[in-house]
Amino acid sequence: MDHVINKKQLMTILLSVLIVCFLSGCRKTSDTPLTGDVTATPAVSSTTDTKDANDSATGVSDVTGTSDENAVNDITAEAGTQDVSATDKTDTPDIPGLSGGADAPGVPGVPGVTGMSGTEDPSARLPGGTAAPGSVLSSVSNEDMAEFVRLYAATLEGMKPLESIDLPSDSSDYSDLLATEALSFCSQGNKSSVTRYLTASGFEILLQANYDKDPADPSHTCAFTLAKKKVPYNGSERDLLLITVRGTESGEWFSNFDFAASHSDETAFAENFLQSAQDVYVRILPSLLANPDALILVCGHSRGAACANLLGMTLDDLRSKENVYVYTFATPATIRSDYDPESYSNIFNLINPADMVTHLPLAGWGYKRIGNDIILDGDPGLVDTLKQDMDLLSAFAPTISDYYGTRHPLYGLDGFDGGITAYETMLAFASSMIGVDNPEINGLKVTDIYKLSLGSEKAGELYPLLNFLQRMVGTDGNLNLNVFKQHMPAIYRELIALRSGE
Repeated sequence: MDHVINKKQLMTILLSVLIVCFLSGCRKTSDTPLTGDVTATPAVSSTTDTKDANDSATGVSDVTGTSDENAVNDITAEAGTQDVSATDKTDTPDIPGLSGGADAPGVPGVPGVTGMSGTEDPSARLPGGTAAPGSVLSSVSNEDMAEFVRLYAATLEGMKPLESIDLPSDSSDYSDLLATEALSFCSQGNKSSVTRYLTASGFEILLQANYDKDPADPSHTCAFTLAKKKVPYNGSERDLLLITVRGTESGEWFSNFDFAASHSDETAFAENFLQSAQDVYVRILPSLLANPDALILVCGHSRGAACANLLGMTLDDLRSKENVYVYTFATPATIRSDYDPESYSNIFNLINPADMVTHLPLAGWGYKRIGNDIILDGDPGLVDTLKQDMDLLSAFAPTISDYYGTRHPLYGLDGFDGGITAYETMLAFASSMIGVDNPEINGLKVTDIYKLSLGSEKAGELYPLLNFLQRMVGTDGNLNLNVFKQHMPAIYRELIALRSGE
């Protein structure tokens, strides 16, 4: 592929996108990528967030200057009426996503987890712990679930509120210390948890969005928080805008597997993550315009990391990389275009090579990450196994159009007489993980496929894919917790500490 990012064309495209978005009052992502001299890819319209009025927070005073009346109303609907410093306080340990209630969407990196009773000892059995009904986690033992809670609590023990942010004088200089701080920001999970943590760290919350999506909403958006704080920098004091992007939650798993809605082998980006970055950018633009001299720190985990990766690329081109710091964790691949590495030398992607998520979308389809990959010391055995798995999957679906369009025979499955695609199988996998039906595949679960294809002979062409998924979710629906453990922020924190010699 010969696509090369061209900054002049980027600015032309970007300005066109913004003019269309703001003058038309649209709230969905643009049909044109924000960046790059690339083949335009049709966007999947993001579902309008009917709960955005609840997604705003106190102190949105500098979110001005937009002609998008709907967006302004959404951003300011609750400004001045919500005390974010007192949001959802509880006497139980502050384990994001595990305290129960509507504002406990789950443990980052752990699909299917809903509310769970708090406990003084996170490593103990959790009889009150629950998983989404029908999800693969509904059959996971309390002991295994407690191990996940222990890992997450271990991360939180090191997440004390931060009095200051340690920004290197040169944004292109990688820092393990800043990486650890950024991971703390993007590991908070739900809205109330990130609000409490950032407020305790001295930040003013400017904007929060997309935290209250319907569990079945597959739209290409990410939950994020925009906050502001004064920080010491090179002997003076500067304003810092922090953009922290949450990882996958519930129906966003469907979006994760729909990485190229155009189904085109010529697409230059992971379109789902590009559209998420577009959504964040359009929403934060008023604050960027109101704070032209501010430094910017962008961070995210998992799905949020992919969004942060592409958002960082955009901000580099707008504000100059000297003013932008980007740290992403467990980052999926985001781009297929060629680009000038020096232009984005301030983007750092921390990668556990034993983490399955960092291998998707497949390198065999030409995908990679923009910026610098910081490869952590992952489990060698799991790394070798994942490499073999990715090679098999690449052979099974060698192109993007094969992934979406090639049907593989699977007899006896209602509604799929012509066979099933790899994409539809992955949607079924997502449905099984989170316990949410997807109407695009008639509510199919991956366990339904297993019942019709036990053994390699009956599975036929699907065997390589099903064999891989069986190690993720067994034929009885039991989640391979060790696989998902490699994706958790707790593991990334441990690996960063190992790298820095702590």
